[in-house]
Amino acid sequence: MQTHITASVKNKTNQIHEKAYLFLNEHLPTDYAVPTQKILLKAKIKASKGVIRNVRNGKTTTNIDVLNALLKIAKKAKTAKEALEAELQ
Repeated sequence: MQTHITASVKNKTNQIHEKAYLFLNEHLPTDYAVPTQKILLKAKIKASKGVIRNVRNGKTTTNIDVLNALLKIAKKAKTAKEALEAELQ
């Protein structure tokens, strides 16, 4: 049996993941696997390229460390794009 509180938490988690994946779809560069591994290794977390791709493609959303590393790379790419656009103006 699912309580109202449990349903609310799951709904909020789904909304957060949805926002994260929308951001990744817009800003994550195509060469994300190796940079993600480097970020994770700094935190002493090992993840194969396959695991990283599975998280990226939404096949598994339980590895929050990988998702956060992907978001860091996407934010960095977004900042670089914005800097380039500013230089071109």
